[in-house]
Amino acid sequence: MGKIISVFNRKSVYDGRSMADFNDVRNILELNKIPYKYTTLDLEHNSYLGPEKGVTRSLGGNFKETSSSMIYEVFVHKDDYDEAMWLIRRKMEKG
Repeated sequence: MGKIISVFNRKSVYDGRSMADFNDVRNILELNKIPYKYTTLDLEHNSYLGPEKGVTRSLGGNFKETSSSMIYEVFVHKDDYDEAMWLIRRKMEKG
């Protein structure tokens, strides 16, 4: 059984607006069998959407001038953080 990732033992390895980068990070983690969790935040619709979730959260303000209305964040267990970041940086530098 894999490590359980909770709010208390996780670290963020990606936080951004690019769906392509978000998917690249997830693919890198999957290929290297590193468990992860992710969250998405839809600024346009003011909702927090995690996997199989949809809890409304008021953000206020007008976010339509941003290039993307989605913010993606990927978390790994803190014990896997260094390896995950090394793999992600290596892949992103190669392009």
